[in-house]
Amino acid sequence: MNEDFLSHLSTQQIGERFDLLATDAKEYAIFLLEQDGRLICWNAGAERLFGYQSSETIGQHFSRFFSPEDVRNGQPEHEIKTALAEGRADSVRWQVRKDGSRFWCHATLTALRDEHKQLRSFARVMHDLTDSQAQDVQKKRGDDLADANRNKEEFMALLSHELRSPLAPILNSLNILRQMKTNDPIIEQAGNIISRQVMQMVSLVDDLLDISRITKGKLRLTKERVELRGVVNRAAESVRPLMDARKHDFSVSLPTKPIWVEADPARLEQIFVNTAQ
Repeated sequence: MNEDFLSHLSTQQIGERFDLLATDAKEYAIFLLEQDGRLICWNAGAERLFGYQSSETIGQHFSRFFSPEDVRNGQPEHEIKTALAEGRADSVRWQVRKDGSRFWCHATLTALRDEHKQLRSFARVMHDLTDSQAQDVQKKRGDDLADANRNKEEFMALLSHELRSPLAPILNSLNILRQMKTNDPIIEQAGNIISRQVMQMVSLVDDLLDISRITKGKLRLTKERVELRGVVNRAAESVRPLMDARKHDFSVSLPTKPIWVEADPARLEQIFVNTAQ
């Protein structure tokens, strides 16, 4: 529909041509307006989108489809003034259905003039963007979550390395102290406490590193033929100081015959340690 096509038609003829051209455009709400913004006619797409029958809207001002806040702010009048001055007015905003519900809409109001450049009417074409808006919101939410997860992984990896750095000199200092000959039970007890707590810190740091590797898909398993009883015994040795410190009863019962499995011994031991803790 264009200006040349409409320039020589009466209002009734415009309505008839409009009905013919807009009948199949059901995905778009299309209607014609008088110069003062009152509806002349509209299509089936407008009926579907707004919920009104034509008989309920013809002769009504198109501001009835705007939100109350837009009506107060003069948005309908602004669109008419813009279309008069520039030929068309585009907007993306909420529109209101008959039942009061809102939908996010892109609308274009076009001024239709005759061969003498005199205004004859306006055409308004609207497209429901609610689904597109929902998809955009969902995509942004997904992007935000991905960014937050990536930042968390980077922080955990950095934290793990920062925590690991002071543990090595602490262990080295502890080994030096233990090489010094002393019969003081308090010093011996303090050394044992330091040793257990440092090993606990090493275990926690390793867990953080493992989580970081798992989330990045970089954790690798080195499988080999492993005797299960030896792995369990090593795990028991690792957790026994912690159990003693907590005054827990702790015992390990193993079968007499060897049990061979195909596994990563370090990860398997870690599983047993985490289970015991």
